[in-house]
Amino acid sequence: MFARITLGDFVELFVDQDDQAGPVLLGRQRDRKIKRVDQMSRGTREQLFLSLRIAVIERFVETTVPAPVILDDAFLESDDDRSEKIFESLAELAAKTQVIVLTHRPGEIAEALAAPCRARPRDRRRRLGGRE
Repeated sequence: MFARITLGDFVELFVDQDDQAGPVLLGRQRDRKIKRVDQMSRGTREQLFLSLRIAVIERFVETTVPAPVILDDAFLESDDDRSEKIFESLAELAAKTQVIVLTHRPGEIAEALAAPCRARPRDRRRRLGGRE
């Protein structure tokens, strides 16, 4: 997901062991350069943390029950292209659970409406134990 949101600028995340700091999260860029989180730009760090939150939410929803997800200004540090990929990821998450996005940027609303949503309400009712 992080690769998708960063438009392929980062192709891999992994944990390495630092002798002094312990486990350290690293990202490998398209050009094979490795960066620690503190070496990433502010926007890339925000996108990393959002990607990790979405991954945890997806895992939670798969192993328990759907729960609402509320995101407040999750796109402050993202350009339009990356925001579009974030909305696509959130649309996919919305097929599994309710996603509420709060924003003060009107352009983001148009992006959200344009994001493909593959949710099928009939399948959702069945999974939640409702009638068809």
